[in-house]
Amino acid sequence: MVENNQNIPEGWLYIGDEKVRYALGEPGSCNLLIVGLNPSTATPDKPDPTIKRVRKIVDKEKLNGWIMINLYPMRTPKPSELPPAMDEEISKRNREVIKWIDHNYPIGRVYAAWGTNIEKRGYLVDECQDIVDSIHSDQWFVRGITKNGHPKHPLYVPYEEKMEWFPVQDYLWSFE
Repeated sequence: MVENNQNIPEGWLYIGDEKVRYALGEPGSCNLLIVGLNPSTATPDKPDPTIKRVRKIVDKEKLNGWIMINLYPMRTPKPSELPPAMDEEISKRNREVIKWIDHNYPIGRVYAAWGTNIEKRGYLVDECQDIVDSIHSDQWFVRGITKNGHPKHPLYVPYEEKMEWFPVQDYLWSFE
């Protein structure tokens, strides 16, 4: 399954290329699975501000690994640049990778971290539901909720904020 198309450092997980990134992480024996909206430019040798924050959160939560996945794996620093309609092949591959991760890595917690931009494209809520259905964990958490009820993005939460249980399915049903 691992599609490390680049020279990936030992201990890292990287599945993707310059256009899509399905997974990025430093897995351990108890992982924080972070579900973002879409990947930006981060790679193992060039972590972006979100990945730097995630590493601090993992240390704070006393976990020893992390894996970042996304609702939609197209790489762009601006969610407004996501396509108006999703690419079915990219979406299908994203679910396959997430199921593979769930099967091959111990997930201690799932951290919902996609922010308010889930409203930017109609397909993102459906993609979120597909991810919830693909992960065998009811240990969903957030670090703060926006005024519109969305999980806050890690960059917009004070470091001291505690993780709180998140009823992800109830959240998704609220969109119906």
